[in-house]
Amino acid sequence: LMIALTLVCWGIPLGTGCMVSVLAPFAQHDQDNPYANRRPSSGEGMLIGLLGVTSMFAIGGLIFPIALVMYVAVRASTWWSLSIGIGFSGAWSTAVWLVGLTVSSRIAQKREADLLTNMGARKR
Repeated sequence: LMIALTLVCWGIPLGTGCMVSVLAPFAQHDQDNPYANRRPSSGEGMLIGLLGVTSMFAIGGLIFPIALVMYVAVRASTWWSLSIGIGFSGAWSTAVWLVGLTVSSRIAQKREADLLTNMGARKR
């Protein structure tokens, strides 16, 4: 059951990531070590941390309907209720991804110059 849910819920983090990357973009620093965290000393640590926590709450809120449907399906404990629950999970996840992709594409078209300016220069 957990493997099936893992496979069908892929769209929620992707849809949320599409929205976050367009609404609050930040350039990654060019470094030799990709795991080095120099953001706190650059004055951007608080903003990026707050953005991460906000997106985690958004993902939690979007997963809540799936958790509710799967709770009812597991309590019913029949094969068809679990199938309906997994089908709903896949449909909801795909819908979240498509809405996130569509809305972020429209926002990106309006803010293209701003996004290119913000993301174009590499920071060291």
